[in-house]
Amino acid sequence: MTQPPEDPVAEPAPAAPRTPVAPAAPAAQPAPAAPVMERLITTMDDDGDRRTEARVGIRVLFFFIGLHAIAGLVMLLFYVGDHAHH
Repeated sequence: MTQPPEDPVAEPAPAAPRTPVAPAAPAAQPAPAAPVMERLITTMDDDGDRRTEARVGIRVLFFFIGLHAIAGLVMLLFYVGDHAHH
């Protein structure tokens, strides 16, 4: 009787047993922020809020002026169209 052909892909060798590892130490708690750092962080947040509000205000003003310019153009076109001679 003939033997089946050998499998071209050999099975991997069994893995070596794993050595036990000690559990990791609990993470240390970070030190509380110094009062100076807290004031610095608060100041940066307030400054960021003020800059954000300024950018939003500029954007609102830009859209307000742009919307009125477009509305004025449309009104001007209606005015010119109404007074056109046929």
